[in-house]
Amino acid sequence: MVRTVTQQLAQAHIQGFNLQDPGFEIYQRHGLKRLLSILMEFCKGRQRSRLSQQWHRFRKRGGLWIHGETQRVTLLSQEQDLSLNLHINLLKPNSSLTLYIGRGVTGTVYVDVYQANLTLFIGDGCCLEGLEIASLQDDDEILIGNRVQIGHAKRRLQEKVTLFSGGHSANCPFLIIGDDGLFSYGVTIRTTDAHPILDRHRQHQVNASQRGVLIEPHVWVGQNVSILKDVTVGACSIIALGSVVVKDIPRGSLAAGVPASHRSLKGKLWTHSSSPKGIARAQAFSDRYLDGQDEVNL
Repeated sequence: MVRTVTQQLAQAHIQGFNLQDPGFEIYQRHGLKRLLSILMEFCKGRQRSRLSQQWHRFRKRGGLWIHGETQRVTLLSQEQDLSLNLHINLLKPNSSLTLYIGRGVTGTVYVDVYQANLTLFIGDGCCLEGLEIASLQDDDEILIGNRVQIGHAKRRLQEKVTLFSGGHSANCPFLIIGDDGLFSYGVTIRTTDAHPILDRHRQHQVNASQRGVLIEPHVWVGQNVSILKDVTVGACSIIALGSVVVKDIPRGSLAAGVPASHRSLKGKLWTHSSSPKGIARAQAFSDRYLDGQDEVNL
C-alpha cells in the first residue's frame, strides 16, 4: 500500500536527489560553503530578491547524515531543499531505503534500517521533533500522513517518539499514521512483539502479527502511551497519558488505562488550538469520519 503510493508519486515527476553529488545542498557539512557563496553574490551586486530567497533557504536548511552506502538510499521530495534534520543508519549490508518527504517537513528524525527495501512516506507539513524509526523487516512499509505533529521544537525533553516496525513475524505488518495526528513525548508504537513466543509442542509462533498498526486521522496520543501490534485507533479519538493500547479503539473515543479501555467522547472534539482555523479543521475531520455520530465502531 505505502510502496504503491510512493511509486505513483515518483512517476508524477517528483524530484529525486542525487545523494552521490558532492554538491548536494542539504548535507550539513556544506553549510559554510553555501553561506560563503551567498556573501560572494552579495558582494558582486547580484539581484537582492534572489539573495534574500537564498538566505531564507539557508536559515531553514536541514541536515542529512547517512551512515552506510548512499547508493542504497533513494530520496524523493517536492522541494529542492529540505528543512528536516534526517539521520539514516543502514545497519546491515543489504539495508536499503526509499524515502518520500513532502513539503514543509521540519524537525529531527532518526531512521535505523535493519533489512532491505524499506519504503517510508512522510506527508506535507509535518513537524517531527525527536522521532525515532526502527525498521526491522524486509519490504517494510511506513506511512506518516500530512500535518502530523510529534513533540515541539521549543521543548527540550529527552523522551522521544519511537516507532518499531516489523521484527518477529512472517506477515510483514504495516504502520500507518493518518493525517493531523498529534503525539506527545515518550510514545512507543510496535507492529510486532519484541520476541517470538512459541507453542512448545508444535514449535509454532503464537504471537505473530496479523495485520499491523493503523492510526486513523486526527488522533491525539498522550505522553508515555504504548500502542501495540494489530491495533486500529479510530479517527477523532484521544489516547490518555500512560495508556497501553492492545485492542481496537472505535472512532470518537477516549481510551485510558492499562490495558486501555474506551468510552465515547459523546460528541466532543479535540483541537490543536482554540483558533477558528483549528476548530474548523477539527470539525471537518469529525464530519468526515463520525458522520454526526458520537462513536463509530471499526
